[in-house]
Amino acid sequence: MELAPSCPAPPLYATQGATPVARSTGAAAAAAVPPPPELNPYTPLGDTHDAWRQPVAAPGQVAPGVRLLRMRDNMVGVIHTRAFKQTLIRLSPCEEITLASVGESRGFTATVEAIKAGGAAQAKARGIPLNEAELSTIVAGSDTSLHIRTRSGRLYAFQVFAETLDYDKVSDLSVIVEHDAACQAEAVVTSAAAPGDFVRRIPFDAAKMRFDAYRAFGADPSVAWLAPDHLAFDGLWLFIDYGRRADQIAKPIALNVVEGVPSPAQQEWIGPDSAMLVVKSPADTVMLQSGGTWLCVRRVTPDGPPPPLSVFAIDPALGKP
Repeated sequence: MELAPSCPAPPLYATQGATPVARSTGAAAAAAVPPPPELNPYTPLGDTHDAWRQPVAAPGQVAPGVRLLRMRDNMVGVIHTRAFKQTLIRLSPCEEITLASVGESRGFTATVEAIKAGGAAQAKARGIPLNEAELSTIVAGSDTSLHIRTRSGRLYAFQVFAETLDYDKVSDLSVIVEHDAACQAEAVVTSAAAPGDFVRRIPFDAAKMRFDAYRAFGADPSVAWLAPDHLAFDGLWLFIDYGRRADQIAKPIALNVVEGVPSPAQQEWIGPDSAMLVVKSPADTVMLQSGGTWLCVRRVTPDGPPPPLSVFAIDPALGKP
């Protein structure tokens, strides 16, 4: 049945910068805004995000679309999202999300797949991480709040900006959240164990460890401070050890680089003082990045040139486009 001329179907999106979904101000306001019509998949919308055609990391991102938030208690993180996109928020591996709520639930949606699965046991059986939440929006040029609670009792607070459709920067598709106090209780327990026993909770076989499988390379000597003391590989996981320097540097994150494209790697800081970064299923090239400083950790091929005498070597070619 066709709509009467006085009741045209509302557009899915209003003009650039406007908010097509009104903020919730009560039952009357909610009733006044009809749901958007179904999309016709064959009708071009003309709303592609051109910043992704030649992506460049936005301020605060460690790679295009990847934001690292180092948080502490009484701190609010900032996330930039965009309609037609889903933002994945990943907390520390020891955290289990029990609640994710947004201030404006009609324009923004926060989902925890582990909770939808029916609980921790069911989620683990299906391989669903307990520390991840998904955020999406159907509004543009608006904002809201996001609160995530975990079983540890910790509260993570975020300010979320739904940018306009012509946003000239890449939005946050992946947000990696580190917290100063997260996993510290676990670290205390493991550090009290016998020396070297801190790795017993992960698959570990000292006989399989190789210390010549990976080497770190930087574009010039100025990035040498980011090089680890030791690199070890057991055939499955890459162990990046910073030793006593771990509490004196801005700890990096690890990105797997496949065909020149970096993406967040499964990683965890372990051991006394969280001095060792473990990268699970590392690629042949892993990028370590701390702020604007980065270096490459490459797998050494058996038929390649002999590895350098130290863990770190200079490769000027890294600084060339």
